Amino acid sequence: MSEIICPQCKNPIYDEEALSCHFCGHSLNQRSSGLLGKMRGAGMKWVLITIGIIMAVVMIATMF
Repeated sequence: MSEIICPQCKNPIYDEEALSCHFCGHSLNQRSSGLLGKMRGAGMKWVLITIGIIMAVVMIATMF
């Protein structure tokens, strides 16, 4: 039996087939491979930072 730690409340969950935390209800989706999966799991802050950087690069590129 494996242990899964909830990313939200940090409580251990011993049910291998659980889709959400029994304590806080947060999703236990473990598919965070790749850049987009990591951004999705990191929260909205990194998405906004990435969009801001992309917009700044596009603005600088259009100036030339």
